[in-house]
Amino acid sequence: MEMIYATVVGLGIATVLRYLIPGRHSYGILLLPAIGAAWTAVAWTALTWVGWKPDEPWIWVISLGGSGVIAIVLALVLNRARRGIDAERLRVFRGERQDQRDAELSCRDVFRASPHPIECIGPALIDEASAAHDGAWKT
Repeated sequence: MEMIYATVVGLGIATVLRYLIPGRHSYGILLLPAIGAAWTAVAWTALTWVGWKPDEPWIWVISLGGSGVIAIVLALVLNRARRGIDAERLRVFRGERQDQRDAELSCRDVFRASPHPIECIGPALIDEASAAHDGAWKT
């Protein structure tokens, strides 16, 4: 019974962390909670198999603490990977031009720095999003 409580609490910890860590637009709403709950359930099961009892504090610390640590690491890694993909894709569309060197900014940073308002519609599939850029950047 304690495993269910621990899993729900692990899910809750990962859910709260999803909203505390910036960049949550880079991944789905259920990813971190699912990973947090899965880690908690697997860790709890493994620790009970090796003989730890639910009334020992370390089983709770490792199960729930691991849920938080994994959620933080995953959120930071996914956010960084997504920004890198955006910057590379924008560079491919624009092409290599000597008069337009960049600092490898993400699309969001470039759009935010524009003096003109830019409306982003999405989410869109890669092919759909790419269609608006085909032939517009390279001269």
